[in-house]
Amino acid sequence: MPQDIKLLNSRIRASYPSKCPKCHTHISPVFIIGKSIKHQIAELVFQCTFSECNGLFISKYKKDKYAGISSSSFEYCSSQPLLYKKKKFSDELSGVSPDFIEIYNQSMEAFSRDMHQIAGVGLRKSLEFLIKDFIIQSNPKNEEAVKKKPLSQCIKEYIKDERVKNLSERAVWLGNDETHYIKKWKDKDISDLQTLIRLVVNDIENDIISKNYIDDMQHAIKKAPTSE
Repeated sequence: MPQDIKLLNSRIRASYPSKCPKCHTHISPVFIIGKSIKHQIAELVFQCTFSECNGLFISKYKKDKYAGISSSSFEYCSSQPLLYKKKKFSDELSGVSPDFIEIYNQSMEAFSRDMHQIAGVGLRKSLEFLIKDFIIQSNPKNEEAVKKKPLSQCIKEYIKDERVKNLSERAVWLGNDETHYIKKWKDKDISDLQTLIRLVVNDIENDIISKNYIDDMQHAIKKAPTSE
C-alpha cells in the first residue's frame, strides 16, 4: 500500500518493496533513509527484516507519469544489489555431477546480471559435465574414453534411453550455438537452452532414482530367505 515517506529533501508517496533483493524473501522492510534526485527519481535505503539476512539495500523509484505535476506519487522500479539465488538440485544429481551444479549456477548468475553472452557458453559447459558424468556413472570402465570423446559422440554411443538421447542432442545443438560466431537455430535463444537443460536434468534424475530403487530392492531380495 502506498504511504507517505519522508526523505532528506522531500516527501513522496510510494509503496515499500515487498521482496529483499539479497535473500529473495518476501518482507515488510524497514525504511532507513532516502533522497529524491531532480524531483523525478528517488533512491531509498531499506533493511531486510528476515532474521537470517537483515541486509541493507537501495530501492529506486520514479515519479508516477500519470500523476499531476504537483503530485508526490512515485512508482517502485527496482532494488539493488540483486544477488542470484542458487538453484538447488537433488542429492542424487549432486552425487553424480557436482561440477554441473556449480557451473550451472555460475552461468545463471551471469544471466541474472544480463551477461547473456557468457551465460550461454557456461550453460553449454555445464551440459557437457552433466551428460559425461552421467554416462561415466553407468559406464565406469569407459571413463577415459568418455572424457576424451566429443559430447555428441558420447550421447550417440552411450545413452540408450531415446528420450534422454533426443533431449540431450537438442540441448547440445543450442549450447553449441552459444559458442559459435553464426547462430544456426535463429528461432531459439538461451531461454530454450535453459528449458532443454531442465528437461535433461529431470530425466537423468529420474533414471538415477529408478536405478537406485531397483538395485536396492534387488539386493534385499537376494538377502531375503527363500520360502518353502
